[in-house]
Amino acid sequence: MPIDRLVLRLRSSNIAVQATMAQSLIELEIPGRTPVDAVFQGLRGNADSFVFLIVVSPDLLHLSRFQELLRDGMRQLEHLRISLEFPSGDTQPSSRDMVLFDLPSGRFPSLRDLVLYGCGASLTPPLVSRLRRLVMTNEHGHTPLLPLVPFLDCVSAFDHLEELIVSNCFILAFPQDDWAPVPFETKRLIFVTIEDYPSNISQIISALVLPPQAKIRLIGNLRGASTEECCSAFITMLSGGSRSLTLLRHASRLEAHHSRDKCFIRARTDDDYFVFLKVITDALDKSALKRFRGKLFAMMVGTLPDLFPGRRISVTSLKFIGYVEYVPPATWISCLACFPSLLELAVVDVGLRASPQAVVSALLAPSPTCAKECLCGNLEGLSLHGDLPDFVLLEKIHECFKARKARGVRRDFLQDLKLELYCDRAFPESEVERYKKLLRVHAQRVYVTIYEDSGLRRDD
Repeated sequence: MPIDRLVLRLRSSNIAVQATMAQSLIELEIPGRTPVDAVFQGLRGNADSFVFLIVVSPDLLHLSRFQELLRDGMRQLEHLRISLEFPSGDTQPSSRDMVLFDLPSGRFPSLRDLVLYGCGASLTPPLVSRLRRLVMTNEHGHTPLLPLVPFLDCVSAFDHLEELIVSNCFILAFPQDDWAPVPFETKRLIFVTIEDYPSNISQIISALVLPPQAKIRLIGNLRGASTEECCSAFITMLSGGSRSLTLLRHASRLEAHHSRDKCFIRARTDDDYFVFLKVITDALDKSALKRFRGKLFAMMVGTLPDLFPGRRISVTSLKFIGYVEYVPPATWISCLACFPSLLELAVVDVGLRASPQAVVSALLAPSPTCAKECLCGNLEGLSLHGDLPDFVLLEKIHECFKARKARGVRRDFLQDLKLELYCDRAFPESEVERYKKLLRVHAQRVYVTIYEDSGLRRDD
């Protein structure tokens, strides 16, 4: 009789077995005095009846015997999940290498789901060709041991794969000069998460063509990397692979975000499918590295259009959250010039120290397609969040939209204008109301909030 579900908990003191046979649950905790060899001999005798196998181990004591069990194969096994639970108090995680398992492809003909937490496996095309779900995650700080090339050789066998999660598994690899993969077009792979070195991510993505109905997370691990490597990470992850992400051609919403605890770019479609690009750096959550984060944010703004294949961009909503003071005016202009279909623009200064005046000035720059027109001629909504040093900013916003109207922009009246500004001193309420009245000439709905408390500002 097939064992529908078998759970093994390998402990140094005992081995706990939980089995379900014909919908009946059997639980057995094997005492520590029971010979381990006898336990595994019993399991090996029934290996071909397993359908769903879960192995949880907080240590490495019995893994060699379990390796032998896997090498024998399990012909009816459809679901295999191995979870290595390392002690949370481990002060030297780098002292461990990644744990690898051997799964002979011909001995797992029924395998559909392969989930490996804290460990990995050497994969072959025959093994992955039947998988619907593939998960391999390596603990942070544990040395990755899998070479990348054998994994790339498996990509063309992803015929049935629906979900792919790989995290910190591969040795750093750079493509050979003559490396020119023929991307494999996947039909079913719609959930993808890859966390690795940006160069490795680039090679994996370059080997695939993912459908537009997908949710894709690419996370570049840049711990210990130089400033230059961090600043080029987003482009590196998609170098040669942006054409593989067909979703980008359909993206309508785009966000670039860099604060003390987050650094990512996210593109979404109207159907809520997305590409999420994130980098993990040593600069996160360190106030002394604000300048580094500012430089990285400026790079994100400047290279945002390069993420799109052929710069064919249909984005209608654009949001920036970061260190606005580090972005030069020319960078705002060159970036916004690449979004001719833009309807909504939001800019948030995370430090509340920079005036968004450079963004306002950029909206007066000439359009690259017609010098007589301004950038973002279809703009319907503008939201600005930052510093208000004086009323000059509000005057500039008024003059900006007055000038855009005079130059004949296609849409000279906004639907929404939202300003959340911070200042160190109180302004006369009469002056605030006067500027609100001026701004209502340019938008159907005007929201102006001025926070008159320097304590709201951040020092990061």
